[in-house]
Amino acid sequence: MHVFTNQLCRSSTIFMTCCSVSIPIFILYLATFVSSLSGVPLTDDKLATLTRAVEVSRVQKVKIKSSDVSPKACLKLGEALKYGATLQELHMSLNAIGDGGAINLAKGLENNKSLLWLSLGQCSIGPEGAASLALVLSTTCIADLYLHQNMIGAVGARAVSEALKQQTTIKRLGLAGNQFGDEGAQYLAQGLAKNTTLEWLSIEQCRIGDLGAQAISKALCSNSALKALHMGGNLLSGKAMTALQTAVGSRKDLSLTFKT
Repeated sequence: MHVFTNQLCRSSTIFMTCCSVSIPIFILYLATFVSSLSGVPLTDDKLATLTRAVEVSRVQKVKIKSSDVSPKACLKLGEALKYGATLQELHMSLNAIGDGGAINLAKGLENNKSLLWLSLGQCSIGPEGAASLALVLSTTCIADLYLHQNMIGAVGARAVSEALKQQTTIKRLGLAGNQFGDEGAQYLAQGLAKNTTLEWLSIEQCRIGDLGAQAISKALCSNSALKALHMGGNLLSGKAMTALQTAVGSRKDLSLTFKT
């Protein structure tokens, strides 16, 4: 079996990067390892090796950022996620997988109970892809979801809000740079008002104005779980910022930042 590794082993971890090395199959069973192909194009051969490792070994973390991952590759990754029982982190930012790729991943996540971290920043994901991912959140154990710098729009924000209402396992949610505006912020506020699990929320640079900020301020009065809210780079007036700070003021355990 061919994997890509520089054979850096620490605490029973094998890092897979660029050089082709033949490793006996039993190592895949005996070692907990991280597969990292970030910056390396995900060819068919590498994809086959990666998906096989996710399915049959004890892989806990996969990093394939900026690896030219296609929607078709996401279909095969999704299939591997159906059977992989140990994968906890999947880092896929900077791949133009689009809605099709996000939908394919979501299909594989429907019954997955091992994945805790999913990063899909700057992946050209639109409303449809965001909605597909949001729909499966209630059936997964994902705690960290990062969808920053995509194009989910107000429709995608609404889907995420509906997931938050269902009390998912999400604790950290990154939506910065999606520019869903006041409408999207108002939808998110509805989810925040009912959610009891989310602790960290990043909605920086989302073109949120005073109407959206007002809705979020009101939601914070009902939410006791959130610990950190990042809202920098939006279109807020001084009055809106003051309203948010007032809503947060009664919560010593909640931090609010307007820095980007």
